[in-house]
Amino acid sequence: MFSVHCPRHGKRVLLAPDGIEALVNDGGSIAVRWVCWCGARGTERFGRGDAETSPIACPLDADPSRIN
Repeated sequence: MFSVHCPRHGKRVLLAPDGIEALVNDGGSIAVRWVCWCGARGTERFGRGDAETSPIACPLDADPSRIN
């Protein structure tokens, strides 16, 4: 299980591993593309030094290299 902020729910929700649609490693960070059980999609990005920053939600078709 993992949690994400779902924009449709307006809060954090728990998702099962099958909610992961893709993992994208761009060298400095990893983008996790997910789909919520309500159908909303988004991306959360993790990398070095990101432990204190909040994850972001963006459209599934967003280019992960342009997410900051």
